[in-house]
Amino acid sequence: MEEKIIDLKQIVSEKIGKPVKIVYCKPIYKNGEFQYIDIRAEVIKGCDIIENTITISKLSDFENLPKTLSQTVNYVISKTTKEDRKIVNEFINADEFANSLRLTTIPWFRNNLELWDNKNPLYIFLKNKYKITHPDDMTHLIFVHVFNKLKKKK
Repeated sequence: MEEKIIDLKQIVSEKIGKPVKIVYCKPIYKNGEFQYIDIRAEVIKGCDIIENTITISKLSDFENLPKTLSQTVNYVISKTTKEDRKIVNEFINADEFANSLRLTTIPWFRNNLELWDNKNPLYIFLKNKYKITHPDDMTHLIFVHVFNKLKKKK
């Protein structure tokens, strides 16, 4: 097996287009085989953190993907840490919260939930119930509901 050395900070920074600080990194194994790396990063400007990302586990590793908005919101919340859930306090409203994640968490979540596939049960549910067809709009809606649910818990 060829061993590769990779610069996670550079890869994540390039992916979201901003400098980041890696604050958590854990290799994930399934049945003894490496699957992926779970990373939590903070977007930085100089020495100041200007944006947080929420880290959730890779959804495609789970057999029972959420099929409704409610299931998805509960799933996202169940995969966040207490620290992640405190992020909602930094925002005035749900749209501001979801917009802050548009370049980081939302694209990652959209892709790992496979919302580009119009045969996906969650895609079909959101299209039929909310009349939205673009995966970015779907994930924005999901995180608006995540914000609202977390705010209600306070």
